[in-house]
Amino acid sequence: MKKILLSISFLLLGILTLNAQYNQIYLVGSASPSGWTMPSPTAMTKDANNATIFTWKGTLKEGELKFATFSSDNWCGGDWILGKEANQSITNSAYATFTGCPTDDYKWKILANEAGYYLITINLTAQTVVFEATTKPYDNLYLVGDATAGLWDINAATEMTKNTTNDFIFSWEGTLKAGEFKIATTKTFDAGYDWLHPSTSMQTLCGTTYEIVKSGSGGTDFKWKVETEATYKITVDLGNKTILIGVPYTEFFIIGSAINSGWDLASAPYLTRDASSPFIFTWSGALGEGEFKFGTIKNFDAGDWMYATAANQSLTATDYDLRPVNSGTDNKWLVGANDVGNYTITLNLAQKTLTFVKDQTTWVSNILQEKILKNTIVENELLVSFSAKANYGVYSLNGSLLKSGVLTNETINLNNLQSGFYIFKIETNNGFFSEKFYKK
Repeated sequence: MKKILLSISFLLLGILTLNAQYNQIYLVGSASPSGWTMPSPTAMTKDANNATIFTWKGTLKEGELKFATFSSDNWCGGDWILGKEANQSITNSAYATFTGCPTDDYKWKILANEAGYYLITINLTAQTVVFEATTKPYDNLYLVGDATAGLWDINAATEMTKNTTNDFIFSWEGTLKAGEFKIATTKTFDAGYDWLHPSTSMQTLCGTTYEIVKSGSGGTDFKWKVETEATYKITVDLGNKTILIGVPYTEFFIIGSAINSGWDLASAPYLTRDASSPFIFTWSGALGEGEFKFGTIKNFDAGDWMYATAANQSLTATDYDLRPVNSGTDNKWLVGANDVGNYTITLNLAQKTLTFVKDQTTWVSNILQEKILKNTIVENELLVSFSAKANYGVYSLNGSLLKSGVLTNETINLNNLQSGFYIFKIETNNGFFSEKFYKK
């Protein structure tokens, strides 16, 4: 009987692992851009419309490859997606999953003549890993236009930098003036060469799409429009066909014990960039008791981070400190017990402000889940359970105010009230709450 139960338990565990859903999947191995580095492996991209599909485009070297669903110094800290046989060919799409340290650590083998640019697609529903050889990206990208330092001189075009681990990604950071620009793939205006253009005429810097138009083909010659001179960061992802333009940051995320996802980098939610201004980012969600800060790149040891200007900074303060990681004190914002609720956070890089607006409706809803009045049948004293400072009022059923004051302790004397029903109401900056009680 024990053997049967044990077999069923392992069978159920295998089914759960096989059909598991993951927030992230990473490439690990000597064939990947990041090699055998588990704390910072190469991340795949989850499909926006199908959470069971992950893709990655980039260079695979000769070597071995497997896939992790976690990033950690603990190699046994999660699920692995492995081949079904040793040195599995990349033409074989079948895979197996294993939780912890694999007993049969089978990997895909990329041969010397197979090294190159690939699109890898993992489909968790179909349980397949598909490797597709794809077109090599451009060797260079250049910014050209009167918004750039080189103006329209193609020989003085501003060169972007290719990512060291992903040949499909180019980035640049520097000053753009008021004006317009487009992106060249070769330093020439001659016909027959590819150019990157925005999808619409005078597309705002918040647009993330582009089109590739061959010069001399008669296609549209749209350009990006820069309204304000500032330091900008531009990131072009040829694999996903996106462009992000920020000042100089293109994205921020929030992380910490006050957030539902905690200190998990992979699950940390991103702020949403405003559709009309690259200077403004917002996030709406729940803040619980705890602390938090903001990052610009999901790596605890890299990039710029946005810190509070003082330890345990209040949500009423609007200032922040945006600087490189580990360049000063790791100050964070603190959410106390009385601050818990749903918030809309707005970051304005132009005004250098960070504001927190609490959802009053949610506050009232949360308060209603508690019992503010300890006794709703009162003899002489009304007993109140509410820790925050608040104004209170006692009203008749027809709305007449009979008693008011500031709530400073847990008892309110009601000796002067006649027997009957009354309404008790408290009001704070976050909202109000009312409850009926009976005076004997």
